[in-house]
Amino acid sequence: MDRRSFIESCSAGAACLTASAALPVLAADARPRAYARVLLTNEFGDALKASSLQAQTNYVFHYPFEATPVFLLNLGRAAPPQALATKDREAYAWPGGVGPQRSVVAFSAICAHQLVYPTPQVSFMGGISGFRCRS
Repeated sequence: MDRRSFIESCSAGAACLTASAALPVLAADARPRAYARVLLTNEFGDALKASSLQAQTNYVFHYPFEATPVFLLNLGRAAPPQALATKDREAYAWPGGVGPQRSVVAFSAICAHQLVYPTPQVSFMGGISGFRCRS
């Protein structure tokens, strides 16, 4: 390595180090984004009611974007509220399930570990029933 390459490499490394020092400050100021409420409908356009969901049947809808699938599931039993803590031991509360028996929950279908999501061609869920999300 010649002197010019060495100086360029050191300059690039210093720039990266300086930029990475600012990342924790930016991340600490991150806030969750709120999205508009929507009406879930069945294939006929009728409003979906929690009482119409079959227990232990997986449903998929897309929210807040068309490319972000979400599972909707009636557990068949109540999902009570839970007191939880983050990795940094900050307390927060999960409100529990919703619906008549407080048994309906929803969660992102995108795997946070591999950033993959179910598709109609490859699905580990079996026969997924779908419905539309209408603004």
